[in-house]
Amino acid sequence: MPLLLSPHNFLDGPAIRHGGAPRRELVVARFREDVRWCDACDVDNVRVYDKGGGRDTGHVSLPNIGREGHTYLHHIVRHYDGLAEVTAFVQGRIDDHLPRGADVARHVSELLCEAEKHGFSLPRHALVADARFRHPTYFGKPLHPAEQDLRSWFEQHVDATSFPAAGRPMLFYRNGIFAMSRQRILGRPKAYYERLRDQLLAEDPETGHFLERSWLYVFRVAGEAASLLGGTARVEGTPTPAAAARNASGHTYAPAAERPAPIEQSRRVRDSEDPTAQAEQPWTGSRRD
Repeated sequence: MPLLLSPHNFLDGPAIRHGGAPRRELVVARFREDVRWCDACDVDNVRVYDKGGGRDTGHVSLPNIGREGHTYLHHIVRHYDGLAEVTAFVQGRIDDHLPRGADVARHVSELLCEAEKHGFSLPRHALVADARFRHPTYFGKPLHPAEQDLRSWFEQHVDATSFPAAGRPMLFYRNGIFAMSRQRILGRPKAYYERLRDQLLAEDPETGHFLERSWLYVFRVAGEAASLLGGTARVEGTPTPAAAARNASGHTYAPAAERPAPIEQSRRVRDSEDPTAQAEQPWTGSRRD
């Protein structure tokens, strides 16, 4: 039976101008996962992009290339002139990326609250910057190789000047789960996102892992995020005392004093099907992310 979440619109129809754009949108990069959990999320609109070859009603089929980054960039390019005020970008299943028993809908809501307050959700992790980083395999399977190492790729395709100095923390959105405001996304021209998307056209590209480490720099918010966090992000393999305390309690959110106040519940809308909406043809290959 099709997985159709009735309170939301799942269409990838013609872009709408800002005046008609939703306030909160959830963009889901799906591969055959059960996405009915989205129904509990406090958003105005959901767009599910399916790379699993499914034909669920209202889901948008995309070729199985480029990992979740390609999906997110497809959405940004396709709806550049009609982006929501804030958008959460998530994979089809995220409970396996959160502490056991975590409330997934609450986590999405907190990401959106942070984006409404700061323009972006706060990262919780960092890696020690490694200019020569490569990611040739994933769970033992070879990836489509990038032509450059991380820093060279980053400086050519993301930002020419902001790669962290050697040994410094590089904040990132682990597993590519984050929220961003329309204003921050529009800080780059549409052509920038088109070029970045074109770096992810292989079935399972190494550049997809490069991009996961780069989203904060794509949107030019890494410096602000670092200032807001004040050193509380978990550096992979070396948690700070504050981060360790949060991880020990199973709490992935900012301390209560730093968290944005709850906002009024968003309205839910049911949009009629747009007859001009066009979805890409399904892809029948296997998942590689």
